[in-house]
Amino acid sequence: MGNVFVIGDLNVDVLCHTGKLPGKGEEVHSQNIGLSAGGNAANFAIVMGRLGAGPELYSCAGNDFLSGFLRKELEDAGVKARLREVRAASGISVCMVFPDGERGFVSNKGASGMLSLQDIRPVLKDVRPGDIVYSGGLFHLPRLARGFAGFMRDARKKGATTMLDYTFDESGCSGSFRDVAAHLDMLFLNRKELGSFGKESKALKKLSGMGVRDIIVKLGGRGSIFFTNGMTRKEPARKASAYDTTGAGDVFNAGFVYGFMSGLLPEQCLRLANWMAAWKVARPGLQTPPREKVLDFVRRL
Repeated sequence: MGNVFVIGDLNVDVLCHTGKLPGKGEEVHSQNIGLSAGGNAANFAIVMGRLGAGPELYSCAGNDFLSGFLRKELEDAGVKARLREVRAASGISVCMVFPDGERGFVSNKGASGMLSLQDIRPVLKDVRPGDIVYSGGLFHLPRLARGFAGFMRDARKKGATTMLDYTFDESGCSGSFRDVAAHLDMLFLNRKELGSFGKESKALKKLSGMGVRDIIVKLGGRGSIFFTNGMTRKEPARKASAYDTTGAGDVFNAGFVYGFMSGLLPEQCLRLANWMAAWKVARPGLQTPPREKVLDFVRRL
């Protein structure tokens, strides 16, 4: 396997399991409140680290007490943290998890929002053919989004497989996506994100027309799709009792990429990713199957 370079957001997730949101002046009880490392990029890196891929995460860290917590979470997962410390608070996402397992977020990217192209330049010195360059949370990071297309172009020229998780855009940075798309080998989206490009079949063709080689779509209970060069592969979802869907998309992405790095066919990568995501949604926080179970699942594909 090649090296895995992960670029993007890092924050603390505060996970609140609750039946309802409080109104003004009210307080509601949460059956469980937990803390974990979060962010699209960090979640992906943590799962890949637990799978033994030894990823490197490029982001920014704050200079507050939460920074130590985040660094420990990354270290424990086997992630090499390449973090520039900045004079800012760590990012925080408050995740409200409802009884059906679905969730909503209130987030401030904090320190990771200061990540810039200058911080990730070292990747281009180290990347080799067969390596992975993966970005998560790009459109939450305005400083990084500007000029990022050129970075991905250069990484691809050096033989890396370039990947992006689209992520819901609230910042307005996704206007630069067309430029980035021309240099992407793999794009991960969920159903809502795909819908921003039109109906399913037309959206897939539109993204392919922008230059994206492989498109992977997460459809929740409907499974997942792999699309390339006009060819579509679909895999049904695995049955799971949803308790907490937070991070499930990032676990799915890591499962697919791990399968890709292991030489699996696209449909096999989808099966592995679906299974890992189903495992996660039945459990709180960013839990993933033990590596031994993942390896056994891969052997049986």
